[in-house]
Amino acid sequence: MRIAAVLALAVLISCQSSQSANSANPAPPSTSSPIEGRTDRWHGPPRDLSQDEAAGGHVLRKHVGRTDNELRDRLEREHNISGASAYADRATAEHAIGSALAQSQDRIQRWLNRSGGHANLVLDYDSDQPLGRTLNRGDSQSRPCSHAVVVLKFDPPAGYHVLTSYPECRS
Repeated sequence: MRIAAVLALAVLISCQSSQSANSANPAPPSTSSPIEGRTDRWHGPPRDLSQDEAAGGHVLRKHVGRTDNELRDRLEREHNISGASAYADRATAEHAIGSALAQSQDRIQRWLNRSGGHANLVLDYDSDQPLGRTLNRGDSQSRPCSHAVVVLKFDPPAGYHVLTSYPECRS
């Protein structure tokens, strides 16, 4: 019995010293985008969009990783939109949205704390590199966009969820 206790203690000490050696110099978290050649830094932690999707949002379903043909198909199906857009990938969407939320915390708190009804809150985020693409109705090709729109929906008691977000060209 004593031998088993000594062995268990030795294993525990060995694991802890190995973990602390690994955590002494942890690699810094990556803040750059998965888009090749991107040099700007994100301004906040990424937003886990799976929670927003479960609450009724549609960023992942409609605005991530879509091809130009899929954007064209959406324009054909949905006549009430003037353009269809998509982030390059999920990581780019989550980082851009996280950055927009981090940069707008004061505005979001004022919106959450006000009394009465809460219309959707629209936030803007500008990057110095493309976040995705937009295909406008009547255009034959999509264009790279470095601006993002983030729309928040009031959602008590959680506060809010991201209803939608998409790249938008502003030029």
